[in-house]
Amino acid sequence: MNIANFHRQTLFFLFLFLANFLRAQDFCEDQFTKMWTVITEFLNEEYIMQPEITDESRHDLFATYKSEIDTIEKKWNTQEHDESNKELFREKNNFFAGCIKQNNNSEFPRLELFQKNNYQNFLDHRSIAQESLQSAKEFSQKIMQRQYEIDPTMQIGFCFARALHVHYLLRKAGIEQQDIFKVFALGDLYVDGRFWGFHVAIVIRDHNAGYLVIDPMKEELSQLSEWMKWMEKFSLKYPASHLRFYIADARKLFPSSKCYSMDELRLPHLKEYFFMLGCELLDIKKI
Repeated sequence: MNIANFHRQTLFFLFLFLANFLRAQDFCEDQFTKMWTVITEFLNEEYIMQPEITDESRHDLFATYKSEIDTIEKKWNTQEHDESNKELFREKNNFFAGCIKQNNNSEFPRLELFQKNNYQNFLDHRSIAQESLQSAKEFSQKIMQRQYEIDPTMQIGFCFARALHVHYLLRKAGIEQQDIFKVFALGDLYVDGRFWGFHVAIVIRDHNAGYLVIDPMKEELSQLSEWMKWMEKFSLKYPASHLRFYIADARKLFPSSKCYSMDELRLPHLKEYFFMLGCELLDIKKI
């Protein structure tokens, strides 16, 4: 074979490789769109929403949190302080923690009000919640084998994806949308060597157990109040935790989301994870 023929064959095979690669990319993009159109339409189903959970201040929890912190800062600044006091930083830290705790306590009446106004009775959801937790944990363990490939920075916790996973499993099991919420923890978190700005998990209402949190970071289901205490240990300011907890619409992917959207799922640093998750949820292929 002369050099000219060799170059022609090399270019021909390179062309075939690129053509097949582009076809595969188009197929993956098409499959991604079809999968997540089905999933998001199912999960974004409209329902009778509780105004206290879906009011305008809940649309962007990051903005709400910042506004609350600014208000606390103003309260602190209106007080007189001895700048020479060596404990001033600690006092300010504790002041903020106390104000945030008061705000956190306001979240429970939101749920209690919904319970009183809800036209349906609680159902026994604990067993379904436990099965959903186990399934989400198993998938998370499988995907962790490709964690570096998906997230080279190793800084993304993908709690939001696991919460979506649990949300889908609960709905497929027949649990009504109005019995499912999300709880967001906003603030400076340090978890397993990673710094996070928030964490999220699913909350479900159970007739006997009350409000249960389904968080694949934990081995078992937790009462909402127990989960909040557990999460506070990850606050950078612990034991004077500055974590703010928000009960929110289950359809929020991120604190600033309104409902699940294709644009968020397609973000470059998330798309690979959501492609595999979509295949898992619709049983298209096993990873």
